[in-house]
Order: sequence, then structure tokens, then C-alpha cells
Amino acid sequence: MIDPQSPLDELYHRRTDFFMAKSSLMSGMAVGGVGIGLVLMIIGFRIDPIRTWGVICLNNLFFFLLSLGGVVFGLIQDACGAQWSRSIKRFHETFGVFFHVSCLIFLLMLGAIYFRVLEAHSLYIWISDPTMLDYFVGKNEWLVEDFFIIRVAVMLIVMSGVVWWCGRQNRLADRSFLAGHIEDAKRLSQLASERLRFWSSPCLVVLGVLFTFVMIDLVMSLSPLWFSTLWAGWLFSVLMQLTLCVTILGMFMIKNTPLGSLITQNQLHDMGKLIHGFCAFWAYLTFAHVLTYWYGNIPEETEYFLHRLHQPWLAMMIVTAVGAFVIPFFALIPKASKWRAGVMVPLAVMMIFCQWLAHIVMVQPEVVRHTQLGYSLLFEIAGFVIFICLFVGCIYMWGRHHLMVALCDPDLEKSLSSSSSQSHG
Repeated sequence: MIDPQSPLDELYHRRTDFFMAKSSLMSGMAVGGVGIGLVLMIIGFRIDPIRTWGVICLNNLFFFLLSLGGVVFGLIQDACGAQWSRSIKRFHETFGVFFHVSCLIFLLMLGAIYFRVLEAHSLYIWISDPTMLDYFVGKNEWLVEDFFIIRVAVMLIVMSGVVWWCGRQNRLADRSFLAGHIEDAKRLSQLASERLRFWSSPCLVVLGVLFTFVMIDLVMSLSPLWFSTLWAGWLFSVLMQLTLCVTILGMFMIKNTPLGSLITQNQLHDMGKLIHGFCAFWAYLTFAHVLTYWYGNIPEETEYFLHRLHQPWLAMMIVTAVGAFVIPFFALIPKASKWRAGVMVPLAVMMIFCQWLAHIVMVQPEVVRHTQLGYSLLFEIAGFVIFICLFVGCIYMWGRHHLMVALCDPDLEKSLSSSSSQSHG
């Protein structure tokens, strides 16, 4: 039972502060947003089904990366024994709740392709016209419809299983803690910490390898005659930038609530530094694509980019480069900018929006081949509304019934003590 001298005693008595607060507005917005978005998507399927499948693909990909990023960021911290972020670690790990939903949506899309539902197979040009790969040895054996569907489905299921196991370890001690069995909770938390410390690196390897092949199959094969050896690494930089930006937005949103009472300025500063670093990393890998084609003298691979140098894709590419790298890179150089909401919140929102535009540029030029300057983002925005409402709704519903801070984490007390001493210093 509870030990009055235990450092967990105060956290136990404050345990209700570490759930998501009930909000009818949040629930209403989620339900209403999904409803409105679905109506627009139904209209989209009646007007242009192929483009609508592209909208589903790009928006689900966006939140697939975000939700996987939350889990991967947590596993990286477990692998290196990081203590600075223990009070916010579960917040971004909670993104993984939506990962299972995202995998299910991709599986449904694969089923629609197999059964030719609403022209879903036309999303991938090599499925509609298999003969286009006849003279591309290797690709014509890899990009075979049945093999493609089976392997992607298996990889998504395995990834979902790994994410589920990691989430289960993180919550292993919660039930005992909430029941007041502090010693049992400390034992289970220590067990989970040891398991994750040992298995986090293998899990990262498994997720990294499967992520590489899933992204090649689902996204790069939209343009089957093009390839990039930097593809998975570049998408990892996108994944981390999205995860860090959404996490710091959430930190500012809950900073003045009971749930955010454990968030410190040092943590905001550290998150800001990570965002600054991944801005540069993303820009480097983006430029490396073009640089590789230049010094390797591979002109046949430039068609992918030449197609995107036409409107409206060119404008989106310019906005993405400026908003996801140029502005935040220089704006985050001053130390204080990393923990000031007036600077960090607009920058995070801008970077998230620009990465969403990057997803449009990845997918839609291969789906909407003949586009004039009058291209409207109405369908894409409708899809985004559906997915962000689903994502927020999943996080909210999960947070209403589960602790959003791992209160039994053996490193939490050290993290709080360290943050407190640094703040006073």
C-alpha cells in the first residue's frame, strides 16, 4: 500500500491530474469534423475517385509518420537511458495509439485495390498497366500486385504488433499504481524499464527496416520508374520533425494545466534544440537528392523533380522549403526563442503545415497528372480535417482513461530533480 515517506505519495494523491481533462468541446469538434470531412470525401469519390484515393493516401501517410514518430522517439530515449524527458515521454508515445488506426486504413486501401473498389487500383499506375515495367529488371519482379499487397499487409501488421508491445510495457505498472499498490507498481515499472532498455534497440531496427520497405512500396512506387536510396532516411527526418513540432505544441497547450505541471523550461528548450537540429537535417537530405543526381550524372532520375517544377507543385515546394527550413532555422538561433510560446508555437504550426504540403507534392502529382493553375486544395483539406479529428479523438479518448505521465517511471524523480536544480542554477 501507500508509504507516507515514498516520493510517489504526492503523485499518487494527484493522480487524477494526469488524465486528459473532460471536454465536451473536444468531443464535439472531433465528431463534427469527421462528419463534415466524410461528406466532402463522399462527394470527392463521386467527382474524382482516383484523386480522392490520393487524398486518403497522403493524409494517412502524414499521420502514420506522426504516430510512428512518437513511438520511435520514445524508444530512442529508452535505448540511451535519457532522463531529461521522462515527464513528457508518454505524451508523444501516446501518438502510437493512432498508429494502429493508420495501419488499418492502409490495409483497407490495399483491400480496395485488390477488389477494384472505386478505381482504387488506378492509384498505382503500374497496377493499371503492368507492362510498363517489362524492361525494368528487378522492378518487374518486385512490383507485382499480389506480392505487393501481401508483403505490405504483413509488414504493417508486424509493425503494429511491435508498437502495441512497446505501449504495453510503458503501461505495465499503471493499474497497480492507481490501485494504491505502490511497491508492486515500482517493481513492475522497474521490470518494464529493464525490458525496454534491452529491447528498444532491436525494436528500432525492426521498425526501421519495415518502415523502409513500407515507404518504398506505398509511396515511392507511386512513381515506379523513379528511385531514391535516400527515401527512407528523408522520410525519417520528416517523421521526427513532425513528432517534435506536435509534441512541443502539446506541451505549450497543457503547460498551465495540472497535466502540464511537470513540464519545465529546460524541457521546452531541449525540444526547441531538437527541432532546430532536425530542420537542418531535413534540409540536408532534401538537397542531397538533387546533389546525388548531379555528381552521379543520373539525368533519368530528374523527371520526378521536373514534373514538380510545374504549378501548382512548384509553389508548394517553395513554401515548404522556406517554411520548414529557412524561417525556423534562423528564428531558432536565439536561445530564448526555443521556450517562448509566441515564437515556438507559430513556428511549429508553420512547419507542420509545410510538411503537409510536402506530402501533397509527394503523392498528388503522380495521381493528378494533368493539373492547371486552378488546382484547388478542397479535397486535400477535407481529408486532413477527417484525419486530424480522428487523431485528436484517439489521443483524447485514450488520455481520458490512461495516465499521460508514467508516474512510476524509476527515472522520473531523477528527471524532476535534475530539471529543478538546473532551473535554480
